[in-house]
Amino acid sequence: MSVQGEDGNVFLTDDIIIREMMEILKSSAVGVKRVHRDLEKRFGKVGDTISVEKPFMTKTAEGRTLTKQPMADQKVPFQITRQRNFGLQFNQRDRTLSIQNFRERYLNTGVMQIGNVIEQSVLAAAVQEAYFAAGTPGTEIDSDLVTDIDGYMTSVGIPEDGMRTGILNVKDGKAIDKEMKGKYNGAMVKQAIERGYMGPISEMQIYRSAMMPVHTVGDHGGTPLVNGASQTSSSLTIDGGTNSTTGFLKKGDRFTIAGVYEVHPQTKVSTAELQKFVVTADVDTNGSGQATIPISPAINDGTLTTTNAAGETVSLEAYQNVSAAPADNAPITVVGTANTTYRMDAFFHKNAVTLAMVQKELPETAPVKARITDEETGLSLSMTAQYDINEDEQIYRVDALWGVKMLQPELAFVAYSAAHGISNTEPLLL
Repeated sequence: MSVQGEDGNVFLTDDIIIREMMEILKSSAVGVKRVHRDLEKRFGKVGDTISVEKPFMTKTAEGRTLTKQPMADQKVPFQITRQRNFGLQFNQRDRTLSIQNFRERYLNTGVMQIGNVIEQSVLAAAVQEAYFAAGTPGTEIDSDLVTDIDGYMTSVGIPEDGMRTGILNVKDGKAIDKEMKGKYNGAMVKQAIERGYMGPISEMQIYRSAMMPVHTVGDHGGTPLVNGASQTSSSLTIDGGTNSTTGFLKKGDRFTIAGVYEVHPQTKVSTAELQKFVVTADVDTNGSGQATIPISPAINDGTLTTTNAAGETVSLEAYQNVSAAPADNAPITVVGTANTTYRMDAFFHKNAVTLAMVQKELPETAPVKARITDEETGLSLSMTAQYDINEDEQIYRVDALWGVKMLQPELAFVAYSAAHGISNTEPLLL
């Protein structure tokens, strides 16, 4: 509760302060509200890492004879890896400010930074970890491309259940806004200005965000070729690249392999589109132009296997994602011009990206301690404080603790847009 301070102002209690911080944090949430948020309850006394089971897939068989399918559960680790904090220091007279003045003076900058970093971590996961991609690098996207992506998402089995979202960088969002001007009523336009919501295009709800990261393509010089036939799994050995090149490929680069086509996840029939693979960590070439590229998805032509808990070899035929394994010397084509930075846009089903925020354990000795979780967004903050009697000041610490990962990249797309105009090897994460 609050009490009256001098000049009739409200003396701000710790409860009022942390609730006001949550309101500020919520105001920066766009992508945070559109991703999967059901893992928080699985954390607690289990440490900072849990294993998440991916959806089980099976393969039906033709005819009267039963064909038994192996139980091949796919597990992915999910870890709480991010922590962000800021400190507040103010004297007791400052607590007699109005909440508006207190917010402007002390809260806005720090809490907004935390919110922006959380938002950007979600969008960075979408941009860096999705392997399906569309758009022409160097050409600004338009509403027709968004419609095409929506149809393409259907063609690769992404559910049409009202949970698809597109989040655009501000420049692309503004360009499409102008293109679509006059198609939405005044109330919707007002909402778009206030919350980043732009309205629907095709079956997707479209938003824009200033936190959308850009991507700088690796050097990828030479003539990269597959080095060795019939490679499967989550890495690919190549040769033919420029010798001794640091940053030959960058995390988030995408490429295709000649003759390796994507298949529909249920029918396993080729979609006639070359499968795109995303690079999951930076890659350098050796002195002979060779490299091993960590990739997603793992190449699976239907022959890939795994080992179950009993130590038995189990077929992953039901998880087949390409028409054929790559041939030796098959050319590799990287999306985008070498060393060029592009604006990026993300399109995904809600279950593609998972965000989990957990409440930080509060120290037993802190005289002031509080935690708050917003029911609508799942955002969570903790606050502790200590009083300095010599300076008559209160010192506050505010923390957010979270993890984010694209657990189902098969449910997401990215679009390459116009060149960004800067050279930056990082996704502009704060």
